[in-house]
Amino acid sequence: MPQPKLHKNAAQRQDAYRSRHPKVTQARLAGLARSINCVVEDDSQHEHRRLPADIIGGDIVQTLRNLICWIDPIKDTISHPDWDHFHPERAHEKGHFH
Repeated sequence: MPQPKLHKNAAQRQDAYRSRHPKVTQARLAGLARSINCVVEDDSQHEHRRLPADIIGGDIVQTLRNLICWIDPIKDTISHPDWDHFHPERAHEKGHFH
């Protein structure tokens, strides 16, 4: 037996889809990046840091790149040239993409 129609027309169906799947905008991503940067900077001010002090870069972009590099468990010195710096205990390993 067919399911009853939930929407009267295509416009209502599209509105329902958009409400279930909000669009990721550049503004939303930029806001998240600023929030992450603030959290990282706040962490660097505490006596018991959870992150290495040198995660903080010269600007927000470098800070986020450093954070990604520090979090990424896969040695990829092409995408993350500073990977060995943030993972000195594994610097001797061969890179994943070499």
